[in-house]
Amino acid sequence: MHSSYGHAIKSLREQQGLTQEALAKDICDRSTLSKIENGSSTPHASTLAKLCTRLNISISNLELYQNEDHYLYTLSFTNDVRRAAANRAYTDIERLIETHATAPSFQEPHMIAFLRWLQALVHHHVYNQTDEAFHVLQEALDTLKQSTHIDRIKMKADMLMSKGNFFFNLKQFDQAASAYHQAKEQLKNSHFLHAYDTLIRLYFNVSVLLIKQGQYQDALEHCQAGIRMCIETNTMQSLGELYYHAGLCEYHLGIETYQTNIDYALTLFRIKGHDQFHSFVEEKMNKLK
Repeated sequence: MHSSYGHAIKSLREQQGLTQEALAKDICDRSTLSKIENGSSTPHASTLAKLCTRLNISISNLELYQNEDHYLYTLSFTNDVRRAAANRAYTDIERLIETHATAPSFQEPHMIAFLRWLQALVHHHVYNQTDEAFHVLQEALDTLKQSTHIDRIKMKADMLMSKGNFFFNLKQFDQAASAYHQAKEQLKNSHFLHAYDTLIRLYFNVSVLLIKQGQYQDALEHCQAGIRMCIETNTMQSLGELYYHAGLCEYHLGIETYQTNIDYALTLFRIKGHDQFHSFVEEKMNKLK
């Protein structure tokens, strides 16, 4: 365990205006946190993951925090990538790769794997180079094969989910289901609280696959699990999409209250300014009616 954790945790806590009591609440005793911060105690992996979640930082970034310039640089890059991926702006991801690939911060094996994963997304979504996308993605997975670091396990799960998405787009649904299952198995080796964003997206992707296969009850259960996790972790990530698909499943199952979930989805899309999703859902439900 890195000796820098305690100093980094204390620094982040103070920057965010948190007392030791506030940060430690429902995670550990204040005295335990004090010992972690002064370096006299090493946190358990689960405790560290929960502290990082509350501080809104990943464990790998916590390790980098002692080098502030490096930390801010990689954080800015990953945030840009997340925004681009959320908007399906894969050409922007390609530009980001070209700009940052040779930077010293991205020469560590796990960052090389991260860049290869992004390249696989570009091959698949921008150039429709299916074989190359799978090849590059497998290279990224192989790079992380032996890693047991919590963040690396989460990254592997994300990559396997991308693999499932590739198969889904190719209408190879059995292979997609297998890849999603492998992603879920990876998360069993991680701390779910630390990997909640990946798990939420996994619930969503599996629900879409099940809907495509007409398995509406199973799909509904995955949507409901994703919604519960969104609420438990206080995140709106994919929440609108999950409510929409839950409502769609209920419609096909003949559950009369399906409109409630649809209304939740429409409200969330409106709040988040996702006009295209709002319009899509309205048009879809009007056709079904």
